[in-house]
Amino acid sequence: MIFNNKSKMTDKLWITAERDGKIIYSAGPKCEMSLLSRILAFLGLKKCTGDLIPTVGLSHMAQSLIDDYGYAAYGTSATAPTMADTTLGAEIDRIPIDSAELITTTYTNDTARWSAQFTIASDVVIEEFGLFTAAVNGDIHCHQLTDTISLKTNDKITFIAQTQVS
Repeated sequence: MIFNNKSKMTDKLWITAERDGKIIYSAGPKCEMSLLSRILAFLGLKKCTGDLIPTVGLSHMAQSLIDDYGYAAYGTSATAPTMADTTLGAEIDRIPIDSAELITTTYTNDTARWSAQFTIASDVVIEEFGLFTAAVNGDIHCHQLTDTISLKTNDKITFIAQTQVS
């Protein structure tokens, strides 16, 4: 299953240089082209510069995700996730990640991938999954609905999650 909430990681850079308390240089990102920015650029008061995140920067961001998010959880709520979520809707179990690695999707090592296998403690219908920073509470990295998965005691389920930062 692929879940995409259309979140994007962007890089912007603003530069201002001063001499004796006066601005002698000011530049902003090319992608910031509001009406005011276009007017300032037309008047020569603002220059636009292009920015990018090099491959090594993407790799470091993906590695930071792996370093920060070391717990997986599942729950039983089928309520649609929102950007304001801080928990799963109805968490049942949370365990340490079994394995985490960087993989190449578009650029070298631009994707963090986690794997966690749960042994089901009692009959359950799984509806949601998430990654967290801590065994209890902690920050949530992703909250995704699954298909409705009915499992019995001692069944095993493996979740493999990945986040691409490019």
